[in-house]
Amino acid sequence: MASGAGSPTRGQDLHRHASAADAYFKARVRSLTYSRFGVRREHVERTGAWEVRGVPAELRDAFSLRAALVDEKAGADASRTEKQAASMATKRDKADVDATTMRDSWRERAEAVVGDVDAMVAAAAPGPPGPDGGAGVGGPGGGPRIPPPADLAAAVFDPKTGLTASEKTFTRAQLLAAVANALEVRHRPGPGQP
Repeated sequence: MASGAGSPTRGQDLHRHASAADAYFKARVRSLTYSRFGVRREHVERTGAWEVRGVPAELRDAFSLRAALVDEKAGADASRTEKQAASMATKRDKADVDATTMRDSWRERAEAVVGDVDAMVAAAAPGPPGPDGGAGVGGPGGGPRIPPPADLAAAVFDPKTGLTASEKTFTRAQLLAAVANALEVRHRPGPGQP
């Protein structure tokens, strides 16, 4: 039987590349938020996530109530399966509120932690890079850089967190996902570059 549009082979290919597509999408969001708003990210070792520079960890923690509740119920050292079970057990229905009410509530919570929310937002999103923006190569922090291959390889193959930390082999899809996850922004080739 030939591989058609609905064949198991295509479904398996899609599933196999899901993590690479997810990582590419997140890298693209990081790239777009930098190019449009000047938002820079930093990789946080504790969570493995790319967090927005200029947003204090205390504020992120204050808004991570759900994660704290799951850790409290399952234990900080619980397995992923145990945390998922605790998450489902403590899940509650979402309140039906409008966006303005939610925004006002979030702002009040943020002001209680950082005080001047407008200053924090201005620091976290200084504007697009370039001569009229605040985050260009000559601006704060010099703008994101594509890491040299040796640094990228060190992140992708880190003995504790990299591709081979728990497995001896990896797929091309896993490698693509690891590379995308290691980049602050996705590389966009210039004119005449591949």
